[in-house]
Amino acid sequence: WLGSFFGIIASIAYVGIGFTPWDLNLIAHMWCVYIAFPVSLPLTVCYIIGIYSECNLPKRMAISFFGYLFILSFYLYLLFFGPASATETGRMIQVVGQKIIIYATNLLMIFQKVRKFKLNN
Repeated sequence: WLGSFFGIIASIAYVGIGFTPWDLNLIAHMWCVYIAFPVSLPLTVCYIIGIYSECNLPKRMAISFFGYLFILSFYLYLLFFGPASATETGRMIQVVGQKIIIYATNLLMIFQKVRKFKLNN
């Protein structure tokens, strides 16, 4: 249930990121960014533990979450300790980092859905 809790919080914040473009409402956008991405870290850890503790799921599914955890950790480092988004270069680096983590999230979800579909058939 803990993973679901983190998932709901992160999902609401991701929706907030989409509904508050940085150029129109920077404060709300960054508030959502600072919730969505950090909350995704314990969410991912909960999923890894959940997959490893479920004997009917292949451990390969958890390995993909470890890869995602590495990418997410790098992005969080960039978000909190990387270049400031106040400069053009810093903003570009932050935006590219954000796009990479979003694409990594989408690829992870596709991989998990395909694996689960294969298990059910």
